[in-house]
Amino acid sequence: MKRIIRQIIIVLFLKDKTNAQVRAFGRKTAALAATHSGDYPAMVPPTSDMVTLCDEGDAIAKEKAAVKSTLKTLNVMENDNRDKIAKTLSLWVLIVQGMVGLTTALVTQIGWKIKSQGTDNRDEMNNSTPVVSKANQNTSKKISLGLLNSKTRKKGKPYGVRGFIPFFQIGGMKPTSHETMTMGMPTGAMIFSKTFAAADLGKQIFICFVWYDGNEAIGPDSPMYSFTLI
Repeated sequence: MKRIIRQIIIVLFLKDKTNAQVRAFGRKTAALAATHSGDYPAMVPPTSDMVTLCDEGDAIAKEKAAVKSTLKTLNVMENDNRDKIAKTLSLWVLIVQGMVGLTTALVTQIGWKIKSQGTDNRDEMNNSTPVVSKANQNTSKKISLGLLNSKTRKKGKPYGVRGFIPFFQIGGMKPTSHETMTMGMPTGAMIFSKTFAAADLGKQIFICFVWYDGNEAIGPDSPMYSFTLI
């Protein structure tokens, strides 16, 4: 008689099953094999071992669920602890900030930093400008400029400055002040990017920048930059 069943591949039944579903499948197979034991050779290991393995898996899953619950609780507790530490440090900052004769050395002595050592007199704002550090005209009709602080040659803005205001003029004589130019949107990031109209292709574009403090004060004009729109 020709042998019809060449291969039984149980793994195909288990491929997309969860751990719990695999245990249920193993337990069901053991129960059916035990019920119909007279139809099959003796299973090795025995069906009772399969039941034991499935019971062990259930116990592991239960313990894992308990650990997950505990971990969730511990995460909440740790975050609460973090908030309490931060609040305490904030109170300490107020205490130190109110010290008579407070110096930078006293602040750094306990591992703290001072965000800015500027003053409200806007000295750096009034004696520096945004300057172009790199220009990109790889996209037609678009000019993209990277800016720096002229005093530090870095991206950091002067104390009290919230960003810069761009001014531009399309064509015509080179302007001498931002006052005769078109004002752009105030920007916080040290990047200027603007796409012009197709009708402006080939024209000279003049651009300058000033610092602004978010209220009414602005800094001096930057150098007047000139680009041919391509």
